[in-house]
Amino acid sequence: MSHQTEQAVIYRIYTEDKRRFELVNLISKHFDGFTQFHGIGYWKGKTKFSLIFEIIGVYANKSKVLKLAAEIKVLNKQESVLVFMSTGLVNEIN
Repeated sequence: MSHQTEQAVIYRIYTEDKRRFELVNLISKHFDGFTQFHGIGYWKGKTKFSLIFEIIGVYANKSKVLKLAAEIKVLNKQESVLVFMSTGLVNEIN
């Protein structure tokens, strides 16, 4: 068993749970891999079903992720979409 530790950026895009399959297809065009989470969010006093897409990449992906978030905002006809960024270490176990 081997593993390699690398610096990574975790991007999370928070959006409404609308057009789920279209969103997955859109994100698949930009990134080879991502994780999709389902949740319940609150915005301006209203409960909304939400989707969170997590992409683990490098800092150089930032503009690509922000462009994707802008496309999601338009597709979902939202006032805003939140992008969260965090840095950390990842280990891939082979």
